[in-house]
Amino acid sequence: MQPLTATLAINVILALTLAGLLATRQNSSVTSGVTPTRVHARAFASSSRHFNAFQQHRRSGIIRKQVPHAVTEGTHDGKEGSLQTLKLTHPSGSEATMYKFGAAVTSFKDASGTEWLAVRPDAKFDGSKAISGGIPHCFPQFGPGVLPQHGFARDAEWEVVKAEGEEVVFQLTDSEKTRALWDYPFKALYTVTLDSDSLKTKLEILNTGG
Repeated sequence: MQPLTATLAINVILALTLAGLLATRQNSSVTSGVTPTRVHARAFASSSRHFNAFQQHRRSGIIRKQVPHAVTEGTHDGKEGSLQTLKLTHPSGSEATMYKFGAAVTSFKDASGTEWLAVRPDAKFDGSKAISGGIPHCFPQFGPGVLPQHGFARDAEWEVVKAEGEEVVFQLTDSEKTRALWDYPFKALYTVTLDSDSLKTKLEILNTGG
């Protein structure tokens, strides 16, 4: 079950408070010695109890403050010249972090804050080699062969062609560098979509040679 939003929780509190007030007023019509002042005091006490419960749930993480979809650009260590990053944030609280270098997704946390991806402790984030961990690419070759290990896509700089809402789309096309290794025209599109409890990725390879 998804955590209650703050708005829903407040509406529940108001509804319970109103119900308590009406019930107290009805009881006051048949109970001797209950004055209007006592009726309002009881309603206020009931409201306070519900509000305190709401605050406790919010602090414990049961109720999470909702935030809009967001795509935030930054760098690996916050310094200029470092590898560029993008962070996707979902209203539920889930988030994903990815790099333009290698179009590597290195982190996915669901709405509860649980991390589902792992990166090697000795992974390099200086662009000297592919990032070890997360969701790497193997294109146009898997494993060893005539090309570098697992191909060149995982240590190439990808272009971001879309970054809005819950989605980021990376693009990699053939260049002089790739043609020197693999002499074929292509376009690779990598789509990363964030949901409240899932991360979806799709890699499309297009032959642009006609």
